[in-house]
Amino acid sequence: MVLQYEWQSFQGALTDDNRDYCGIAERFNATLYAVIDGSTRWHQGGELANELACKLVDEFMDLDKHVTKQSVLAIFQQFHRDLRLQYPAGSASYIVLVAIDGCQVMV
Repeated sequence: MVLQYEWQSFQGALTDDNRDYCGIAERFNATLYAVIDGSTRWHQGGELANELACKLVDEFMDLDKHVTKQSVLAIFQQFHRDLRLQYPAGSASYIVLVAIDGCQVMV
């Protein structure tokens, strides 16, 4: 089955920039889908959302083994340690879905 991805986003009315980001990464046994919305209430929300989207896709693709629930959770644990120090005033909402081996889904 061939999948096609389409991303649509609408800029909010509170900021001059769009703070919505997405990330999609396909590996041999798993696919990652992420939608990240940087907060408009905090000045580092857009930067945090952008960095999270980029790092999430990069780290997912760099996994040197078969993707598992534990390997994906380890990525998030590392992000939490690193990005909260880099963007102390940043805030973002996100949803991440990982489909593993075509049947196991993790949200």
